[in-house]
Amino acid sequence: MIASEAKAIVTQSLAQALERMAFLDALPYTETPPMPAQFALAEIRFAGSVTGSIQVAASLDFARELASNMGLLDHPSEYQCLDAIKELVNVTCGLVLPLLATPDADVFDLSIPQAVPCDESTDWTLWIQQDDVVVLDVGGYPVAARLNLRS
Repeated sequence: MIASEAKAIVTQSLAQALERMAFLDALPYTETPPMPAQFALAEIRFAGSVTGSIQVAASLDFARELASNMGLLDHPSEYQCLDAIKELVNVTCGLVLPLLATPDADVFDLSIPQAVPCDESTDWTLWIQQDDVVVLDVGGYPVAARLNLRS
């Protein structure tokens, strides 16, 4: 699969996940996205007819809004924010895998989603500059995603 196809798949799936689980609209960034002071990076791995992972990175401020929308929480803790990002990568993966499945093999083994907080803004900059990363504008917050396929 070429990089543009992977980017289109993860963009479509992430936008659907955000709309379905948190009632948030996602648009492509038309300019350089702002650099968050703190962000979370979540990942889920899968293996089957195709093997790979999906990663989602977003500011902790966005994660608070996501957690609030999902769980009707007024002041979510950092733990709840990380859980919200893990659930976002999980739902995104659930929308990606049917698009990658082959008629002969449609069963995938999934890892448990993991999320870690990151404080280095340089990590964010390096991460979003990768060729296979898409960055969406979700209510003014940058949310980045990557579909990494291995052969």
